Formats: sequence, structure tokens, C-alpha cells
Amino acid sequence: MKSMTGFGRAKININQREYNVEIKSVNHKYCDINVKAPRNLIYLEDKIKKQISNKISRGKFDVFVSFYDFGCEKRNLSFNKELAKLYIKELKSLANETNVNDEIQIADICRIPELMQIQISREGEEEIEK
Repeated sequence: MKSMTGFGRAKININQREYNVEIKSVNHKYCDINVKAPRNLIYLEDKIKKQISNKISRGKFDVFVSFYDFGCEKRNLSFNKELAKLYIKELKSLANETNVNDEIQIADICRIPELMQIQISREGEEEIEK
């Protein structure tokens, strides 16, 4: 190795998933590795640190990992219909009390954050680790 200061970036697309990894390194007396990853990949932090420490003995490394899943596999959309009905009922009641137009569109209801959630299955984590 000629220098301890450097920067590298890699991007790979596999199975409708995009992985981006950036590594920045500077000279440092000790081995210091910091990993920044999305919450759903944080379980890989120790594995990433071990991979890097197996190749180097010292230096300060900042590792940035990003992950985008463009597929719909292993995703479930849950919609809280009972809560939506309650919102609609209360909005209509408010509209009647205030003499405001009570035309509620489904798009209006979908903007309420608690009503819809995307749940991602934990299956396939071993595929990510490769």
C-alpha cells in the first residue's frame, strides 16, 4: 500500500436491488472504522468492519452503505381500514358542524401516515450478506 488516504465508490445491481458503498480513508495511528448504513442493514456493521480490518492494520475509515430495493417481492402493504373509517367519520362530522364541503377523496385519506405501512420481510438477508 502506497498511501493511507483515499476514496472509493462501488455500485452493484442484483435482483432489482441497488447497493452503493463508499469508503473514505485517511492516515491514522490506530485502526478506526466507522460504518453508516440504513437501519435495515445495520446488522452487517460488524461483518463490514471485520472485512476491512482483515485487509488493513491502521487508518481511519468511513464506510457509507446505501441500499435501494426496487422490487415488490417480500413486501406487504398493510392498510388500517378501521382507523380510516374513524378518520372519515370524524372528518364528515367536522364538515357538518362547520358547514364545509365534506367531499373526501381516497387520496386525502392515503396521506395520513398511520393508515398505510409497508412491511419488508426479513427473508433474503443472507442474500444481502453475499
